[in-house]
Amino acid sequence: MALPAKYMVHNIDSGFQRLIEAPKDIAQHSHFSAKGIGLKEAHPGYGALFKQYRERLRDAVEEAGEWWSDVVDGLVEKESGDFKKGLVVAYSGWPAGPSSNDRVVEAVREYWLEVCQIGETLKKADRVAPEVFLLGWLPEKSIERTVLTGMPYWPIGLDAKGMWC
Repeated sequence: MALPAKYMVHNIDSGFQRLIEAPKDIAQHSHFSAKGIGLKEAHPGYGALFKQYRERLRDAVEEAGEWWSDVVDGLVEKESGDFKKGLVVAYSGWPAGPSSNDRVVEAVREYWLEVCQIGETLKKADRVAPEVFLLGWLPEKSIERTVLTGMPYWPIGLDAKGMWC
């Protein structure tokens, strides 16, 4: 079951822009691809990995949607049936909404790092930026993309050598 839109309050377009642009703020971002490589033009290793990612993310988002609707519905009940109040209370506890679910965060982190591993074997011009792989290749109206755009930031960091971790 897809999570109804009424359970999410973020702006999908601004969330998408924020997440796509965020890694570019880091000058030493070693996996940034200057050209926008699409899934069809990408190295074949990315295609196979993307198929796995979509399946994993789909499962994670489904679980996150069930969890989030239970959270919101429980809080609506506590707020005497007032859906708006329940939703506000839910977001005050989990500002990222369903994208804060552990399974979603785990999938993003795991595949971000796998994209980087593939990139290390390729010429820099053939690398796909992890944010493009994780978000940019998802269909525009997909529930997975909708949920991910609720993340305030990517759950990833840089180590002392400037590599994603």
